[in-house]
Amino acid sequence: MRRYGDRTIVAVSGDVDVGSSPRLRVFLLGLVEDGARDLVIDLGGATFLDSTGLGVFIGVSRRLGALNGELVFAGGSPGVREVFEVTHLAKVFALYGTVEEAVARRPGGVRTAGPSPL
Repeated sequence: MRRYGDRTIVAVSGDVDVGSSPRLRVFLLGLVEDGARDLVIDLGGATFLDSTGLGVFIGVSRRLGALNGELVFAGGSPGVREVFEVTHLAKVFALYGTVEEAVARRPGGVRTAGPSPL
């Protein structure tokens, strides 16, 4: 985890699945409880993403939304990004090609550069 201004960048690696999702949920919600309101999930190191991982991201996004916060994603292999597309969550979440693009956006959905296409 690292901070860039008011943004908190969390790098996810390996499989985001039923085995790792409980720890990820606790970690991300802990960041929110500690005041993080703008989370960028760096999927560059993620090798697999299943529905339990998506459930974590949806839950954290809802919690952040209730606090006027935002969850966005950066990077990700074609396979990981395809999970967002197949589940239609690519229409719900902002997916950026790089962490730099995600950090460059303005809060609240106004972006300085659009999300990278899948």
